[in-house]
Amino acid sequence: MWISGLVLALGLAQEPPRGWAPKMTSLGPFCSKGIRGNDGDCGCENTPFRTQAGKMHIMESVATHPCSRLFPRSGSSQACSYFRIRELATGKIVANVSEAIDHDFCSALADHERDALWVFCSAFGRRNKAHPGPCSAGFDGCYVGAWKTRLSGDFSTWTPTAKAVALPLGVGMANNDATLVSGALAAARARALAPGVGLPAHQAVMILETDRGTWANRSYPQFAINVGTDGDLSRHWVVLDRAQYRLSGPASSDGGRLPDGEGTGDAPTLRYDAEQGHYYSLGGGWITNGPARSASLAAGTWESSKLAPIAIPAARAANHSLPVPFQLASTCRYGSGSPGSLVPPPLSLHRVIHTAAL
Repeated sequence: MWISGLVLALGLAQEPPRGWAPKMTSLGPFCSKGIRGNDGDCGCENTPFRTQAGKMHIMESVATHPCSRLFPRSGSSQACSYFRIRELATGKIVANVSEAIDHDFCSALADHERDALWVFCSAFGRRNKAHPGPCSAGFDGCYVGAWKTRLSGDFSTWTPTAKAVALPLGVGMANNDATLVSGALAAARARALAPGVGLPAHQAVMILETDRGTWANRSYPQFAINVGTDGDLSRHWVVLDRAQYRLSGPASSDGGRLPDGEGTGDAPTLRYDAEQGHYYSLGGGWITNGPARSASLAAGTWESSKLAPIAIPAARAANHSLPVPFQLASTCRYGSGSPGSLVPPPLSLHRVIHTAAL
């Protein structure tokens, strides 16, 4: 599943080819309707994942309510940014992770081979005026934090904050997404298709929504690779030069290439297909471009589906007088919930994604 981020109700941007059928099974909605206060509510920037036992859970970024409500020892009345783990089917919150306070815009990555669940968040105190974080203001020392727990565990114990990906001075960011990679194949494909800018062997790649900072030309880095071999995603990260690696493709009249500029949009996702050696990206948030793919992450190599964009934010669609079926409605409501609390029965959100082979 590609989407990590806002809860989305997707409408088709174009009818799929005749005979096409989705290669996926619906898992139901990511969120429920009408929750307020201390009962749970929807997170924002969410990632579903499967435990070692096969049970679906979801990691949710949470913000805005006072930290003291759930974490009295924090002593803070400011808006609280952190992540939590919830059962997808029941809505039961099983863990509010205090180790991640003052971090937001999170993504999760399940490593079933090593029985590890990784969560990555920006050092960004969303709506926290007292401690906005270096990724939100100042842009000195912005980093992506990393936390790990066991996929077969109860999610109650997490590693301390690791500053996994350090960004250069003057660069801030919001969202990220990471994917595990079969390094040898990825490196071979990169060298073959993008001579001179091939990637070294790597065990993971992270896409960075570096959308703020002080650099005059705003040429912020867009990718980082993990060059380790031990499965440790709290270190070994190398930030790539945007001049060589970014979401762009040469212009073409048929729309089959991804133009330079917004890339796949806000809150981008990243997934690696080990069978064919391609990286896939899809946008989220207020811009929903893509899907797009590349074999090397290199600038100029990204291909965009001819069916892209798969959906259009409702506000933009309304501005362009597009019909309702082509619109995308997105919701992002914050709240807080005590471990064990339940949310009401899920709301059907019509999260059907129709994409054709690129």
